[in-house]
Amino acid sequence: RNLSTKETYEEFVLPFIDQVFPVIDTNQDGVLQPAEFAHLYEGFRNPKDQASKVFAKLDTNGDGSLSKEEIYQHFYDFHFSEDRNAAGNAFFGELS
Repeated sequence: RNLSTKETYEEFVLPFIDQVFPVIDTNQDGVLQPAEFAHLYEGFRNPKDQASKVFAKLDTNGDGSLSKEEIYQHFYDFHFSEDRNAAGNAFFGELS
């Protein structure tokens, strides 16, 4: 199904995040720590040495972790933002 509308995005992507987040959140503290994110980032076949740089970009509130709400926003930006510099565009690897 096409994810080009907010409705289909909310129907398919948000439940996916809800299912995957607890698996990635290995210490079950409700947020992703840098090491947890690094495992996810590497799982997308990205270089390990870029994970901390991307994490810092995604940590938009600067608290040193990624909440599920931040992940929701970054996935949304990845799908819908026309801003090439939107933080969500780095989620699956840096744009070249």
